[in-house]
Amino acid sequence: MPEVGPFPRRQQTFNARLAVPLITFRVRDAACYIGISPTALWRLLHDGVLPRVTIGKGCTVVPRLVLDTLIASEAPDRTLGRKKQP
Repeated sequence: MPEVGPFPRRQQTFNARLAVPLITFRVRDAACYIGISPTALWRLLHDGVLPRVTIGKGCTVVPRLVLDTLIASEAPDRTLGRKKQP
């Protein structure tokens, strides 16, 4: 029976078929990986907070190392992306 709950299923960070860790995520999976909505992640990509790689005519991926670095650097501040205007 599938797991039911308010939280989305997290993207696997390991490709069992190839026996290697994933080094990039599609936008939806990257958003799930760092715990934000896909819309918020697109905003971060558009604002230049995160780099992106476009493959072909529209497959956008985000490197896992970038996501891990972002989480590590933003964790003490607990803010991500746009800052609130005073």
